[in-house]
Amino acid sequence: MDERIKEHLMRLNRYYLQLVDIRRISCEDFIGDDIHRAAAERVLQTAIESCLNIGNRLISLL
Repeated sequence: MDERIKEHLMRLNRYYLQLVDIRRISCEDFIGDDIHRAAAERVLQTAIESCLNIGNRLISLL
C-alpha cells in the first residue's frame, strides 16, 4: 500500500479516537461549550480532508 495512504489512514484512526472521546461528553455540556463544539468541528474537518487526500492519491496512482 502507498505510504501516503497509510499515513492518512493512521490519521483517520486518530481522528476517530478523538471523536470517541468527544462523544463521552454529555449532550448538554457539548451544546453549552463552544470549545467542545469547535474541537469536534475541527476534527471532522481534518478527517474529511484526509479522506479527500486519500481519494486524490488513489486517482493519481491510476
